[in-house]
Amino acid sequence: MSNRDKNLIKLKKIYSKSSSTNKACYDSKNNEKDFFFGDWVYLRLQPYRKLLVFIKSNFKLSARY
Repeated sequence: MSNRDKNLIKLKKIYSKSSSTNKACYDSKNNEKDFFFGDWVYLRLQPYRKLLVFIKSNFKLSARY
């Protein structure tokens, strides 16, 4: 029973260390941006999303490649 408790303590330390490392890596690469009403922003539309902007009348006859 004591071995089990020791192993659990070790695992908790390893888990907390790895989660703190992951959080630090995420925080270093990502920052929160604040936008206010009236601000101009650039939007990036991905290719498959562009279909929502320009709707064709017939999808069956559209070019696929």
